[in-house]
Amino acid sequence: MSNPSSSQTPSQTTPSQTTTQPLTLYTYWRSSSSYRCRIALAFFNLPYTSKYVHLVKGEQHNQEVNSAGNKLSQVPTLQITNADGTKDTLTQSMAIINYLDKVYGTPTQTLSPPGMSEIALARSMEIAEIINSGIQPLQNFSTMKYLTSTSDGKIDGRSFGKDAILKGLAAVEAVIKEAYGGFDYYHKDRSWSIKYCTGSGPNHSLTIGDICIVPQLYNAARFDIDVKNLYPFLYYVGDWLMKLECVEEAKPEKQGDAVVVEPPNKKAKN
Repeated sequence: MSNPSSSQTPSQTTPSQTTTQPLTLYTYWRSSSSYRCRIALAFFNLPYTSKYVHLVKGEQHNQEVNSAGNKLSQVPTLQITNADGTKDTLTQSMAIINYLDKVYGTPTQTLSPPGMSEIALARSMEIAEIINSGIQPLQNFSTMKYLTSTSDGKIDGRSFGKDAILKGLAAVEAVIKEAYGGFDYYHKDRSWSIKYCTGSGPNHSLTIGDICIVPQLYNAARFDIDVKNLYPFLYYVGDWLMKLECVEEAKPEKQGDAVVVEPPNKKAKN
């Protein structure tokens, strides 16, 4: 069963500033980079228009569909309409999220909390870069497809992608473990108090590292990776993040272009 697939669907959010510029996000429901941007837009309560680009069908290469001028024929792309009618375009999720934080962030609603230590903010960026540079490009659909096709099947692209996720998530786990003071913290059954990737104290809140973690855990589930047993700190961070309203709103299955397949037993009952 598929959700309505209209090419434009306004987000049902309220702007954090009264002078919000019209925003358009070129996105694909399963794109982890697009997922990051959707979380950030929801975090800042920004209304935006979604334009859907079907990556599996190759629509990222169709300039009529992916019309914002993405330099690499990818998603996401954020198009900003200025007051004078001119448009600015940003590609790459890290740049888009940084822009949103700089323009729409406030002292009480920011991805760079002023009360957080510099080392904590650096750890958040470290996690974001591990995922953005060290995992996501290697398990990307286009990468896996290329490896399988150019090797005449000698390289299993999916296995290659899964190995990249396993290695990368181990690195993320190590950073989070360090932020929480090592294995003893988890071993003492304090998992209930694990929240953000940088810590769970009063000065800790959502950062770019957390925003990158959520889509990567979604991908890990698609690769049947047992995150809870392999990476317990990461698992409990993800468990907390999934409760946040901005994450709930940005979920892939809630997007207008999502394709949700019902289980066979459910279909039989209808």
